[in-house]
Amino acid sequence: MEYRIVVKGHIDMKWSEWFSGLSIYHDNDLTILKGLLLDQSAVYGVLLHLRDLNMTLLSIEKLS
Repeated sequence: MEYRIVVKGHIDMKWSEWFSGLSIYHDNDLTILKGLLLDQSAVYGVLLHLRDLNMTLLSIEKLS
């Protein structure tokens, strides 16, 4: 399933592999993570990484 996750702040693109290979985009002071996550445990893994970085989660959307 494809997801789009938006957080406040900046995550460097070099962290893509740590975020399950999600693509990382920037829009002003927002970071957008987008890509395929195989299951719910992968989604929770990404959310835990965001928590560990003290990022503010703004939205998470299942695209397909």
